[in-house]
Amino acid sequence: MLKLHYFIIALLVTFCVACEKELQPESCEFEATVVDLTGLDGCGFILQMEDGTRYEPVHILYCGTPGNDGNFDVPDDPLIGFEFYDGQKVSFSFEPIEMASICMVGQTIRVTCLSEIVSNNIK
Repeated sequence: MLKLHYFIIALLVTFCVACEKELQPESCEFEATVVDLTGLDGCGFILQMEDGTRYEPVHILYCGTPGNDGNFDVPDDPLIGFEFYDGQKVSFSFEPIEMASICMVGQTIRVTCLSEIVSNNIK
């Protein structure tokens, strides 16, 4: 009987630990600087890597699929509600997508993970 109690406790602890890991946010793979190209025709904010590679983040819209905020965007789209500004440092992950763009300065991508890199430099 005592072995059964230990087994049940071990099983509950395993489930709790497994659930906790699933709730942790995904780590983004790459770092980039946000560049404001709104002065160019059809451009907005892009992500530029340190080596100069440029990516154009794209909102993918689906008809009839309500998003996080009730709008018809992709559910769980990291771009929803994220505010870009020129020179901002971000961490991101993406999937390349074959899609034409008016801006044409880089690869179009669907962002799968996005977070701002906050500097702790205090002067």
